[in-house]
Amino acid sequence: MFSQAEAKALMACLRIAQSRLDPELASAGEHALQKIVGALPPSVRAAAESMALHAPESTLDDRTRRTLQTVRQAIEAKRKLQMRYRDLNDRTGVRTVHPLGCFYWDSVWILGGWCEWRQAFRNFRIDRIEELGVSDERYRDEPGRTLADLLREDCVNDTRPGRPRTVAALHNAPS
Repeated sequence: MFSQAEAKALMACLRIAQSRLDPELASAGEHALQKIVGALPPSVRAAAESMALHAPESTLDDRTRRTLQTVRQAIEAKRKLQMRYRDLNDRTGVRTVHPLGCFYWDSVWILGGWCEWRQAFRNFRIDRIEELGVSDERYRDEPGRTLADLLREDCVNDTRPGRPRTVAALHNAPS
């Protein structure tokens, strides 16, 4: 069974994450937490429910949250994405991407994936995806094109000045 500290940690994590997740995942998290809290001994349940840590609502708009959900589902099904994307210079392009992972970084969700046009890993801000379609075509994990490869490459190669550090780089940075 969970200790009081563990139950509080679960409550805090969900409060922080919930408004930053897509609607389906946020709802599933809430249901799971209700089941967990309901099964706790009374003293542990009281500690979890009285947790004084609260997080402000995220600034994610509904469109971004729905896009995040579609991207997450495509990752789980290993389906290619076709998207119209607007970059930081307001240039729009159409890309076919093998979505590999979504990363939350400083109030922005990033899609990391293999871009067929560039034949390289690319990161795309979820809120800059203007149109999104999920293909019936699936992709396979291929050597050099997996999530593990993306994380390794981001850690090693993205040292360009002025570039935001990716989650992978932040995860592996000295504290």
